[in-house]
Amino acid sequence: MLLASRWIIPALKTPLTSVLLESSMDLTINASSKEGHSIKRKLMRLEIRTTAICKGLLRLAEGGPSLRMPRQLQNFISQFLVRDGIYFPLDWLFNHEIENLETDSDGAIQYMNQDRKRMLIIGFFIYRVVVSFIQMPWKLGIGRQVQGGMRVKNLKTIATIIYRIANIALSYYFEDLPEHEEYISEMVFPTSSPVHKLDHPFLKTNALRLNKFADILIDRYGTKEAIRATELKLSKMEAEGVGKRDNNNSNKSLDKRLDKGLAQSAKWFGGLGQQDDDEDDIAENNDKDQSEDNDSKMSRRFNLSEALSRAKKLSDKKSEH
Repeated sequence: MLLASRWIIPALKTPLTSVLLESSMDLTINASSKEGHSIKRKLMRLEIRTTAICKGLLRLAEGGPSLRMPRQLQNFISQFLVRDGIYFPLDWLFNHEIENLETDSDGAIQYMNQDRKRMLIIGFFIYRVVVSFIQMPWKLGIGRQVQGGMRVKNLKTIATIIYRIANIALSYYFEDLPEHEEYISEMVFPTSSPVHKLDHPFLKTNALRLNKFADILIDRYGTKEAIRATELKLSKMEAEGVGKRDNNNSNKSLDKRLDKGLAQSAKWFGGLGQQDDDEDDIAENNDKDQSEDNDSKMSRRFNLSEALSRAKKLSDKKSEH
């Protein structure tokens, strides 16, 4: 898990840092949350952060040489996680995994098709790693440790939504899901929580991203032959400098989007200033969100400190007027 947790840091760093920096921001969903200004703002902020995480994971899976998965983690996937003939420790598997896997008379895993491989990839990377470390990002070097208070609740809310997204991803292929696993129940809000009753389009959109994330890892690292082919491809890209050029182009495009959307970023990303937007402004932004490409809007790969600094300056200027 340590190698996997280090590999996923780029996907978690920006969205979780924004939560840790803002102690007064409230992302919790409770029974009293009704339609209106407050719930719209919370859902928008939750969508931004959970989508950034899911898109960040997908970017890691698709990534070039600079995002290369550690070799030991590659071998773990091909030689243990998705391979026939493996004897899983029973206390390692979740109940839903045991129910949906097949074993031979000796207890070795057999008939590992794509769906079962996908289930174990999501089970390991999402349930065991991402959901766990979202609630203690400081163990990955992200922010300072916090104990109690709104930030802890916000992290748990995000972890619960990522857990729900993973459940939706697996529900396309399986009926038995980890809703009553003891380990999971300790990591997320209980199923009676209103968070589990959310039904928003971004949940399904990100579920598809997680399935794609799993499929790419299977294709790239599911066998020794796949690992060799992936390594040759990445080495060629590295030699040609493809990844570096792509990163430079991405950064230029990102700077333009940042400058254009800075005023809005000051309002909702990280809750800077805690401005009280008008209902009409939120409705207008939501309309734009529906028409814009979610991919370009939701996952900004930028230097967080620089963005927050710019947004703070803008907020200070506005307050002076």
